[in-house]
Amino acid sequence: MNIVIINTCYNKGGAAHVAMDIKNYLDKTGHKTTFFVGASDKIENNIFKIKPTSKVKRVIQKISGDMLELNNSEDIISTPAFKEADIIHCHNLHGGYFDLNTLAKIDKLKPVIWTLHDMWPITDGCFFSYQESLADGFYKCAENRALITKLSILRRKNIYQKLKNTTLVSPSLWLKEKIERSFLKDRKIVHIPNGISIVDYKRYDKIKARQELNLPQDKKIIMFLAAGGKDDKRKGWEYVEEMIKKYQQEKNVLFLCVGGTNELKTEKVNYIEYINDKGVLAKYFSAVDIFLFTSLAENMPLVILEAMACGTPIVSFNVGGVKEVAQHLENGYIARYKDTEDLYNGINYILNLNNDGLESIAKKSIAKIKEGFTDEKMAEKYLKLYKEITSRQYEV
Repeated sequence: MNIVIINTCYNKGGAAHVAMDIKNYLDKTGHKTTFFVGASDKIENNIFKIKPTSKVKRVIQKISGDMLELNNSEDIISTPAFKEADIIHCHNLHGGYFDLNTLAKIDKLKPVIWTLHDMWPITDGCFFSYQESLADGFYKCAENRALITKLSILRRKNIYQKLKNTTLVSPSLWLKEKIERSFLKDRKIVHIPNGISIVDYKRYDKIKARQELNLPQDKKIIMFLAAGGKDDKRKGWEYVEEMIKKYQQEKNVLFLCVGGTNELKTEKVNYIEYINDKGVLAKYFSAVDIFLFTSLAENMPLVILEAMACGTPIVSFNVGGVKEVAQHLENGYIARYKDTEDLYNGINYILNLNNDGLESIAKKSIAKIKEGFTDEKMAEKYLKLYKEITSRQYEV
C-alpha cells in the first residue's frame, strides 16, 4: 500500500512519535510511506516539508484565529506521492501549516484517516476544553473570542459537512466519547490506543541504573517531566510544587525533574536536561520509585505507557485516558482530579509498599503494555483499518 502521512512535525511531541512509529512499521513491512510536515529541516527518507507561509499571511492568520488559514497545504494534492497514495493519514492539523479546506478537498479524492491527538478538532479553538458544555457541537474554550469564535465554528461546520470519506481515530475511549457528543458524531469513529516500543522502553536493574545515572542509592526518588515548566499550565506544575513542599523535611525523598529548568531553588530537586534518547530515558524510569504525572488535560499520554513499560509505579490525576491503562492500586495510584491531598496520599501509598508490592506493580505494568499498548500492535491495527477502508467504495 501507498500511504501519505501528515502532521505538524516528525520528531517532537506525542503525535509525531506515533506517526513515525506507524511509518517505520509500514516501511519495515513492505509498504510505501510519504510524510508531509509543517515544521522540519529534514527532506529525506520520504519526509517533506510543506512550503512555509509568508510572514504577512502568518500575522493575518494569527489575528483571525483559524478563520483564515492562509497556507500552502493544498500543494500536497499535486505531488506524485499524493496521486499514488491509497490512503491519507492525518494527525495534528493545527499549528498554522494546514488549511482545513484542504482536508475537504483531499476527502473528495482519497479515503482519509484523521487521528485526533487532542480536542482541537471539536473545540472552538483550544487544544483541550476544561468544560463539558458544548455550543453548536463544539466544546467551549476558556478564551472565547466572541465574533471570531462564532465565525470559526461556522467555517469548521461547513468543512466538516463535506467530509464523506474521512474516518476518525481516537487513541482513548475518553476522547472517543467526547467526539461522539460533538459535531463530528456522525463520522465513523474508531478506537486505536497509542503504543510505544518495548524494545526501547524496558526495565533495567534499579541499582545499576542509579549507578550509571549517578543517582543516590539511599533515597526514594520521585520523577516528573517538566517541559515548559510553570509556563505550561496544562502540565499542572503547581501540584508538583505542592508535593515538593510536603516532602521538604523528608531527607530520604528526592525529586527528579526531567526536561525542565531550575524552577525551584531547593536541594530537594535534581534537574536533568531534556532526554531524547529512549534508552537513557528508560534507565531513568527504571531508577526511580515513582513517576508523578500532574497534567490537567491529556488524551492517551505516551509517557505513562513508557514509564509502565519500565515497571515504574504511576501516581497521576484521573485525567483523559490515563485510567484506561493505569489501574488504581494495580499499576499505581489514580488520584482524584486536582485533589492535592489525594495526590499526596498516592505518593505515600507507593513509598510505603514493601518489595513484594512494588514487584507486583512492576510485573502488572509491563504485562499491561505488552498486552495492548505496543507500537507494533498499534501499527497493525492501523494497517488493518487501512485495508478495510480501501476495500470499500468511497463517495465522490
